Amino acid sequence: MENKQQPNDKRILRLALAQFKRNRHNPEDNRARMDEIVSGISGVDAILLPEAWRGPKGVELDEMREMLGAWGKIAAEKNLAIITGGLFTNTGNAVFDICHVIGPDGNALSATEKIFPSLPVGERGFCSPGANIPVFEIAGV
Repeated sequence: MENKQQPNDKRILRLALAQFKRNRHNPEDNRARMDEIVSGISGVDAILLPEAWRGPKGVELDEMREMLGAWGKIAAEKNLAIITGGLFTNTGNAVFDICHVIGPDGNALSATEKIFPSLPVGERGFCSPGANIPVFEIAGV
């Protein structure tokens, strides 16, 4: 991919980083808290969520689709992107740590799977390595 950045490039990407002390045993509480945080952010180009913010319990595809739809509406209303942070997702065939990118139009731009699940924290025992590293553009950057 060609690098279009020039030495005096003045493009700016405004980011919000979302973080809270998660409840390892209550993914529903973590989801409600993250929904509240995401809903309260505006005036940025993208919101970045941390990996495994939901907790160690995996998410099923139906719940992931519902979450992407709900956050897609927020992204479109606020004209911002949401980078969901990696969530352990049961795809039916395997579990992957998947991070989605929702564009400012509310649609999913891309998704990536964690390429190297962590050995020290035990992810390799249940999480399959991914193969997809997408490139995407947000706010011209």
